[in-house]
Amino acid sequence: MHPALSQFIDLYRRDLAGVDMSIIADVYSNDIEFVDPAHNIHGINALINYFNGMMADLSFCQFDIREIHELEGSATLCWAMTIAHPKLKGGKKITVDGMTLVRFDKKIDFHRDYFDLGAMLYEHIPLLGGMVRYLKRGLAS
Repeated sequence: MHPALSQFIDLYRRDLAGVDMSIIADVYSNDIEFVDPAHNIHGINALINYFNGMMADLSFCQFDIREIHELEGSATLCWAMTIAHPKLKGGKKITVDGMTLVRFDKKIDFHRDYFDLGAMLYEHIPLLGGMVRYLKRGLAS
């Protein structure tokens, strides 16, 4: 396994809630491009600020990395993310499946996450959550 990928996996396997995310500068390049269903972030300082803001309110955040498919200079990872936030689902843990595509050389320089933002966030907000679940059931039938 490439050392950059190994460092990346080690980072995400720990509980990240409340951690000073300046530690990601060891894993990500200065010109990192990070994309998820809600954000497109460029540069290590912007990513550190984003992660610090996101992790500050979480009481738990950890990834169970279930599959790793590495090619030369890139990898895909299948995972389950478990988070706990006091304003979501009464602070109980929420688990969401997802996938990440990373590209790397010495460090990670591209990171794209794929996951259901509704399952992570919208379904657990009072009133809105009930509507999202209703719509999903309707689409499934």
